[in-house]
This record gives sequence, structure tokens and C-alpha cells, in this order.
Amino acid sequence: MDPKVWGRRTYAGKSAREVLNDASRAIAQTRPDHVDDPGDPTLSDVIEKVNRGVDPAVKGSLLADLMDRGLNFREAVCWYWYRHAQFDVTEIHFAMESYDQGGDPGRRADHVGEIIDTLRSAASTLYVDVDLPDAPGEQ
Repeated sequence: MDPKVWGRRTYAGKSAREVLNDASRAIAQTRPDHVDDPGDPTLSDVIEKVNRGVDPAVKGSLLADLMDRGLNFREAVCWYWYRHAQFDVTEIHFAMESYDQGGDPGRRADHVGEIIDTLRSAASTLYVDVDLPDAPGEQ
């Protein structure tokens, strides 16, 4: 096995993006001295933060803040995944279903439509303009 996997796989899957975005948010909140621009940390800064550990309370405080602003739990979690972890709606579906591919296409289309409706509701509650794809079957 070649340990240089990153050189061949220069992408981060949904779980990695969630962890990296949590670390980036923690850097922006705590503003450590060793980070030159906490508002725009480098990948090295973020990886260092991941290695030091990201306090789960960071995600918890974000979700609590979203719920304090009027979102229900489902809206807060979907909003977190879409806006903060930068998942697309299909990735949110797979995260909620606990598998990464496959499944019943009809169920996936229905669920993706529900997620889009949830995100629209969250955006309306937060008074935020958000560019969402059309739900399957919508045009």
C-alpha cells in the first residue's frame, strides 16, 4: 500500500468537509495567535486544528444559535450541513439515511424534495436568500 493517498485523491468527502469546516469555524471563533488570518485560515491551519481537536460544543453552539433564531431541529441540522458543511442536497439525504450511495431512486427523489423544502423554510425563517436547486419533478 502506498501511503501517498492524498496525492491521488485530492478531494475531501462529505465527512472530511464537515470536520474541516467545523475546525475552520472554531478557528474563526477562537482566533488563535498562530493563525495569520482566522477569518480565512489555510488548509494547514485547519488540519492543525483538527489534530489538536475540535470542541464538539462549537457545532452544538451553532445548532443552538440556529434554533434560538427560530429553526426547528431538522431545519437547523439541514441548514448546518448545507451552509456550513457545504453538503449538496443529495449528500444531506445520504447523511440522513446513513449510507453513501444507492437506495430506492423514488425514495431519494422524495427525500431530496423534502430536504429542499426544509432548507427553503429555514432560509425564510432566517431571512436569508439562498440558491437552492429545484426539487425533483419541479421545473
